[in-house]
Amino acid sequence: MDRVACVDVPALPLQLLLARESIERGHPAAVVDRDDPQGRILWVNEAARGLGILAGQRYAAGLS
Repeated sequence: MDRVACVDVPALPLQLLLARESIERGHPAAVVDRDDPQGRILWVNEAARGLGILAGQRYAAGLS
């Protein structure tokens, strides 16, 4: 019998970034759709949200 499973992993790209880059807990991190000032922020961690950086903002706005 074949089985199908569905797994919902919230913010998987952010989790992969944090694991791969060894970003210390408590430091802000974000995933953007492109490395360009007009790129959109897709996911942010708790530390970034605490600084006012939100998903949907432009990359330039997050840097400022």
